[in-house]
Amino acid sequence: MRLFPSLGYLARRCTKKYTFTDLNFTIDEGVFITIPVQGINTDPQYFDE
Repeated sequence: MRLFPSLGYLARRCTKKYTFTDLNFTIDEGVFITIPVQGINTDPQYFDE
């Protein structure tokens, strides 16, 4: 399931304003974001196999 997830990405709506202080980047409330599940699950930074 990790290498071949049923969905390649997840879409979520931000429910409150959030700031990544180390990146100086803010996501405002109500903004939709996409999370690349398959990309994360096959990234050698997180999984060495």
